[in-house]
Amino acid sequence: MEYEIKSIIPNTTQIPHLIIRQWMPRLSDVELRVLLVVADQTLGWIEDPETKRRKDQDWISQYQLMTKINRSDRAIQKALKRLVDELAIIQAHDEAGNLLDSSQKRMKCGGKIFYRLSLRPPQPELFSFAPEKRSGVKKHFSQPPKIIRAKNFRATKETVYTKLAKASELDSNNNKNGGKPVDKPKLPTNALMRSFNQYCKEIRKTKPVFVRFKDGNLIKHALKHVSTFQLEMLFIWFLREKTNMQPMIGSALCKEVIANFIETSHKQYGFYGGLEQLARRYTPKPEAEIKSEASAMADALAKLKASFGMTFGRQERECSIKEAEAV
Repeated sequence: MEYEIKSIIPNTTQIPHLIIRQWMPRLSDVELRVLLVVADQTLGWIEDPETKRRKDQDWISQYQLMTKINRSDRAIQKALKRLVDELAIIQAHDEAGNLLDSSQKRMKCGGKIFYRLSLRPPQPELFSFAPEKRSGVKKHFSQPPKIIRAKNFRATKETVYTKLAKASELDSNNNKNGGKPVDKPKLPTNALMRSFNQYCKEIRKTKPVFVRFKDGNLIKHALKHVSTFQLEMLFIWFLREKTNMQPMIGSALCKEVIANFIETSHKQYGFYGGLEQLARRYTPKPEAEIKSEASAMADALAKLKASFGMTFGRQERECSIKEAEAV
């Protein structure tokens, strides 16, 4: 049987590159489906045949979303909450044009809900976070992959090149330091944990909850992106502002807290200066500094006494008395 071959020109929807290249890795399956349906219902239709202008917005009912996406109502509501309320890459309006930027407003709206794209590039994140697992366990930072080597391991060109590059870098560092091996700088992980303990006792009036191995890894990973000073300021701000969260380093270094900390530091003038004053008040002075301050005060008092003794000595007092009697 011979089949007749026909040339088919399919209709296309103009999906922006921003959705495919930047938003798709950051969205879940249902969220991406909802975003693609909104893009298809708007950009996929020509509203004006003469100017070829695409639709700006479209009325999409909940039943249409469930039919097109093939997901439950609860999953679609959860996806809309993140796309519309949190990320704001989709806008929802009622028939009067009022913005429905919360799930409560959309539930109270008895009429049609119109959706439109409001795409923007995603905000740069401070850390590279791993995707959340569906089991409910959330990882704040991406864990490095385990290196598994076979017994009969043969070096490839890449591994040989990497070894040679590391060896040349080590030789250059040794030559700069007179042939002495360069020691790796030690990270102040324990010092930061002690600071968090001290701040928690002063601010929350309680002992913090430590998970030693996990907290140490979180601090090491955070120090790759921020300074030690910023971490200490983050600890103080977290313990003072986020009173509804447990006093844990893992809670202080989670994605939401770090993003809120950075946003607040950009909005408030003198943000770090106020936190630095609190850090000085909460941090006890070392004994050496206290002794040096005490010795400096003692020297100042001795000089002051010596100056008073020279000015109001015995001879000068007698001379002043005789001059007064002569007058």
